[in-house]
Amino acid sequence: MGSSFSTMLGCDGPSFSLREPKTLAMIGAPISEGQDYDSGVDKAPQALRDGGVEAVVKAVGWDFEDRGDLDFAVLGNIAVPNAPAVPPSRAAIPYYDDAKIKNCERIGRACGHIFDAVYNAASEGKFVLTVGGDHSLACPTISGIMRARPDSCVVWVDAHGDCNHPGTSPSGNYHGMPAAHAMGWFEKRARGFEWMDSHLTHPLQEDRIVFIGLRDIDPEERRLLRQSRVKCFTMTDVDRLGISAVMEEALRHINPKGDRPIHLSLDIDGIDPVIAPGTGTKAKGGLTYRESHYICERLAMTGQLGSMDLVEINPVMDMNILRKSKDMASPKSTTSPHPLHMHPIDDESKLADSELEEHLHGDNPLIRGPPTVRLGLELVESALGKTII
Repeated sequence: MGSSFSTMLGCDGPSFSLREPKTLAMIGAPISEGQDYDSGVDKAPQALRDGGVEAVVKAVGWDFEDRGDLDFAVLGNIAVPNAPAVPPSRAAIPYYDDAKIKNCERIGRACGHIFDAVYNAASEGKFVLTVGGDHSLACPTISGIMRARPDSCVVWVDAHGDCNHPGTSPSGNYHGMPAAHAMGWFEKRARGFEWMDSHLTHPLQEDRIVFIGLRDIDPEERRLLRQSRVKCFTMTDVDRLGISAVMEEALRHINPKGDRPIHLSLDIDGIDPVIAPGTGTKAKGGLTYRESHYICERLAMTGQLGSMDLVEINPVMDMNILRKSKDMASPKSTTSPHPLHMHPIDDESKLADSELEEHLHGDNPLIRGPPTVRLGLELVESALGKTII
């Protein structure tokens, strides 16, 4: 685990480094308007705090700085769940192409706040951990990172491509569009995203991003990806090549000299729902526990990983699964218990303090919470360079 990416590929040493002492700055971005699912995804930042994120970060030798949750309530215009998209006015039509994006203006304004927060932390030389919230936040996090570290590249772990634009999206949900937006695939502006028009942002180059774990792609999205220079590894590729070969090929593609800062955008639905059930965008046949950890471990080994998104964790859904597990495991039930063998709890408020899951040898006793929250914390730990020996 001590070898570096540059050593393994015979390249020059890395030129990017975080400031000492190494500090993780956590930004809570509880944005949920980019998706149609029930509320809960906005509770993830606090669930990670309750689950022990500060202790986990400090245990691997990093300083921890909690920058709190961004307050999107100050933006006004509270979004209505599942509300139809509102077309732009006749005067705005030549400039705006967002008629199909639900809650577009509010999401855009929230993303502007995320952009500012991420840029500020990254420009201070911090490892920036942005916790969603839904994956809408990836457009401003990538934009903020690239403003602070212009030569950055991106590893995007996801079941979905998130590469639709307003003209191709079948749902109008922005959390299926942020990668396309970050790469400049929107033909016109989107209301609320005027902060992207300034000289402060520029599109992510297509050959600077790689997708890993894809298995649920819309038809038009598939066409867009095929005609682009974006490198994609589907689950078929992971099965065929193995995760180690996938990571080596991915890094050679986006970071051939091993000197570019790396941003990891990790959607928890990239991982198989048997392991990560607490998300609203589940797709069968995802990454295994070890495959997901290896991605984070391998990126940590490069010495170039400087920022990370952790998105689409829904603690409320996680808790509901625990309640079902309790019912199935009760003596009155004839149904087999949930395969995760989780111990039931009675009070949702005890999320952080209860014995929620069977503890196995090797589990970090600092980590608490339901399974998907725990997994998210473990992946952060791996991304910061936790080693076995």
